[in-house]
Amino acid sequence: MAHFNRQSSQFDGLQEIVQLPEVWQDDNGTLPATNQDIKKSPLNPSDWYIYGAKSSIGLFVVQTLAPRKLFQLQPSTVITDQKAALQYLKKENWQTIESQKGSIQSVLISSQLSPESSTDDIEQRWIEQRWEEGDRALLPHIYGGIGGKNKEPAAQSPFYFGHFSYGGTRPVCDLLIKLDAFTQDFDFEGIPDSALRGTISQLEAMMARYRIGDGTGGTYVGPANNCAQDSNQSLCAALRRMETLFETHHDWLRQWQQIQP
Repeated sequence: MAHFNRQSSQFDGLQEIVQLPEVWQDDNGTLPATNQDIKKSPLNPSDWYIYGAKSSIGLFVVQTLAPRKLFQLQPSTVITDQKAALQYLKKENWQTIESQKGSIQSVLISSQLSPESSTDDIEQRWIEQRWEEGDRALLPHIYGGIGGKNKEPAAQSPFYFGHFSYGGTRPVCDLLIKLDAFTQDFDFEGIPDSALRGTISQLEAMMARYRIGDGTGGTYVGPANNCAQDSNQSLCAALRRMETLFETHHDWLRQWQQIQP
């Protein structure tokens, strides 16, 4: 393994031998991930980030790894048309995931570019919108079940419940929504606040409710109580709170209108 070199911004630094253990199967014999033939992965040329700890003999043991390409936020495709964007999010995105297993696709959806934009215009706009360290965004996250030869038990039927959240683990489809009017802090009488901060607060409250079952000590999943309902209820509560603040403080509303794209 070659370490990242800050001077060259490449993985051509100090070389070190690391241990990459086999992934353990769960109780159902299903692998949550695999490192088999990792050298043949289409993501291998762009390198990997590894996380772990040293063993008792000083050998670094890899506990988690992620492809570097996943974190570069460099779009392979740009969509500017609203209708095409909805079509991609609803249908084409999942078709791509199914047909290109083991790969990553990064798509930039921007309403600030016209369908007639040239390649140079798109590249220039991407440079202007480039993400910087410290930028904040809303992360809608979706995943489905593990299929294949060793399916998850819940995936044996035609339907799988899946999961939806803001944040989360085990990603299959993640969106990063960068919108200043949502993520940027407002000055509420000397106290910084934003819709994103409110959403985080509501999600923390929802997590606390799950731990105690709203005081009953138990919780359950159903049509009215599930990950999608609860995540979006938290978002809705945060937006309603901001709406109430703006209705009672018109100077704050003008401040919000000034930063809208």
